[in-house]
Amino acid sequence: MGKARMNAFIQLFGILGIIGSLLFVGLEMRQSQRIALAAQQQSRLEVWSEMTNVYTERGLSMFEMMNDLLNSESYDDNYELAAHNWLFQRILIFESDFVQYRAGLMERPVWEAKLQGIQSVYSSCKNRRVLDFYMPYVHQDLHPLFIGNSSMACF
Repeated sequence: MGKARMNAFIQLFGILGIIGSLLFVGLEMRQSQRIALAAQQQSRLEVWSEMTNVYTERGLSMFEMMNDLLNSESYDDNYELAAHNWLFQRILIFESDFVQYRAGLMERPVWEAKLQGIQSVYSSCKNRRVLDFYMPYVHQDLHPLFIGNSSMACF
């Protein structure tokens, strides 16, 4: 009986060791996921900072250009080229965000904010013309996010 008890004790100890190892691996994976999320957020910040610096170097206001993009019927002549380039950058960044979200590298609230932002830009007819030009070049799964959420017809 002593040998059977010892064998059971060793098996129990082995099972507890395996469970402990699995918990440790799970915690490490969770920490790695958090680090990856933080790194992706830092990467997005760096892209937006670089974009803002380009406008600053040219003596342009990114705020004025974005305000023009969202609230005006036409582009200010000073911003038309910058606006078209910004829209192109924006759709490429959005595609990257989409891929990161689907890969689990972006949290849902961040993704929803990004989606709301691009949809508000797309809702303007002057922006839609430019964005629609680029749509064939982006991930097919993005199309319904734009086209399906546009309630306004453009002529």
